[in-house]
Amino acid sequence: MKTFLIVNPVSGKGEGSRLATSLGERLRTAGESVAVIETHPDMDRFRQACEAVCAEDRVVVIGGDGTFHYFLNAGVPFGQAAFYGMGTANVITVEFGLPSELDAFVAMLRTGHTVPCLPGRTDDGTRFFMMYSFGIDAHVLTQVPQKLKNRIGKAAFSVALAKSLFGYDYPPCALVLDDGRRIECTFAIISRFKHYGGAYAVTANADPESARFAIVAQPRGGWRPAMGMLWRAWRRQLDRDPGLIFAESSSVRLEWPDTPPPGQLDGDLFARPVRELTVCDRPVPLIVPAQLPS
Repeated sequence: MKTFLIVNPVSGKGEGSRLATSLGERLRTAGESVAVIETHPDMDRFRQACEAVCAEDRVVVIGGDGTFHYFLNAGVPFGQAAFYGMGTANVITVEFGLPSELDAFVAMLRTGHTVPCLPGRTDDGTRFFMMYSFGIDAHVLTQVPQKLKNRIGKAAFSVALAKSLFGYDYPPCALVLDDGRRIECTFAIISRFKHYGGAYAVTANADPESARFAIVAQPRGGWRPAMGMLWRAWRRQLDRDPGLIFAESSSVRLEWPDTPPPGQLDGDLFARPVRELTVCDRPVPLIVPAQLPS
């Protein structure tokens, strides 16, 4: 088995490449065979760089949640995957309590304990590891310049959110679940994870090993319900919001009367309209600590 370090060279303001070097040195000292592959804006060029990766190999993705999403959709074969978060939110790190200290991370790799995570999939075949959502949060992403995000991190989203709460139209959409239930809403998170946007636990019943999505939907529009939802999420009391709808489903069909609302996958804007979401039947073996967070 060989270990491939898949690194986003611009993650962590350039720290991603330096960390890959340090991690590679530690693994080689332990007698492992290691290679480093950088992500590239051209997916075809990245796939060519990954031609040496085999189905028995281990990959360590170094970057943000979006880097893991990028790798997941490259179609590269691998045996096990690990994630070292160097992005803005690092939801994968929070969800599984992944170590940020390098020696602890190496110890986790050597243990090799994995969780079989089932990704979600859109109707055009795009896979997502964490969640799909539409509405105000995706609109916020359209208002965040990448340069500002790189410079001030999460604060860039706070600035965009303050502007968007009062300027967004909150168009209606409908979710149709596997039992035929129909949920009218202006915002929804269809998730594989409990956490969203970092440390916010918004879908407490989510299980990445389950073949069902955890869903939270906001049927009301306007800035007041949106602000109330944000306040309760920040206080970890989202389940106490009487206006929200919580559900589970193995598939979700999306319907809208006119133009589709903005959507996002795994924390990044997803421009293509989504009509249906399903759960993949092939798991991603993710290396995690033997003791997971409760």
